[in-house]
Amino acid sequence: MIGKTREPFTCSTVDELVDKGGMVVIDFTVAGAPGYPLHLKQFIVYYIAYVLFKRFIEYKTMPAKQKSLLFILEEAQNYSPNLAEYKIGYSLARDVLQQIATQGRKFGLCLCLLTQRPSYVDQVILSMCNTFFIHRIAPGDELFVKRVTGGLPTSLERKLTRLDAGDVIITGQAIKSGLPILAHIRKGIDRKVEQKAGKVEIAPGLPSYELKEVDV
Repeated sequence: MIGKTREPFTCSTVDELVDKGGMVVIDFTVAGAPGYPLHLKQFIVYYIAYVLFKRFIEYKTMPAKQKSLLFILEEAQNYSPNLAEYKIGYSLARDVLQQIATQGRKFGLCLCLLTQRPSYVDQVILSMCNTFFIHRIAPGDELFVKRVTGGLPTSLERKLTRLDAGDVIITGQAIKSGLPILAHIRKGIDRKVEQKAGKVEIAPGLPSYELKEVDV
């Protein structure tokens, strides 16, 4: 996990990641990066995105087999903002993310964006997305989502702002039939992966203590 190591993120990091497999997590949560201002987070995302894109272009000229990687970006509106709707004042990483969105796939580098406010994300980048997983959205994003997805059946459009927790509309190239579907994410004992939301350990390395009443 970047942030718990002094090793820099370089082309060698990318090589190791794609050759050996696995995952690298850059933790920008309050616990993982306390006090980091947004412009610093944007610069870090810009730098990592730049290194990834540069290295995957270089892979294309090498005789070795084609490599691939999925770059997942949470809170995407903070790093590729639609400044007409989301006036955060900074957009340091947006240009290189646009390059990855528009050109990355032919080099083997794919982009996955996560956001709770899709209308706040750069429209050039969103227009290059070929598959959408849509959970319950705010009423202000309803028309925007309909437009960027190319339209949804009326029965699903009515559900956009009323989806239950765990329900998701999937549409795009990932659906071989070409028709949007409504799916439900497993929960409870039926889940294949345990739900971690609300279970983050802020300081897992510290010992725990039991509070007891004492006489004073």
